[in-house]
Amino acid sequence: MKSAEITEQGQHTLSEIFSQPRCWSTCLAKLAASAELREAIQLARPGAEWIFTGCGTSYYLAQAAASSFNYLDLSARAVPASELLMYPALTMHAGRDYIPVVISRSGRTSEAVRAAEMLETNNNLRTIAITCADGQPLEASCSVTEH
Repeated sequence: MKSAEITEQGQHTLSEIFSQPRCWSTCLAKLAASAELREAIQLARPGAEWIFTGCGTSYYLAQAAASSFNYLDLSARAVPASELLMYPALTMHAGRDYIPVVISRSGRTSEAVRAAEMLETNNNLRTIAITCADGQPLEASCSVTEH
């Protein structure tokens, strides 16, 4: 690569880094005005454990979310959606209260959609979806959706 190409590529990355404060401010402002967030907050119950689930990079986001909640002294953990589907009794124990959050950027990840459906139907739990896409199967499968 030529030096000019490296500099040009570096400028894109640098521009992206410098745009983050504005992006975060915009996201936080939208979140503060979100009716969906207010609805999701209504699902929070003292003593309930937050279960964050997803697949691939969405699972990594679930891990970060669970860690953040634990930092705030809220009981939370991340579980891959496939484990939740295949071994629900190992993830959720009788007599415990759970607040499931299902994450899928596309809103179409089959394991995430099936996990949401299972939690809603078989476990009678209201689920929260976090997705980047409107009108996808995950949104229809969950009680509350945050975009």
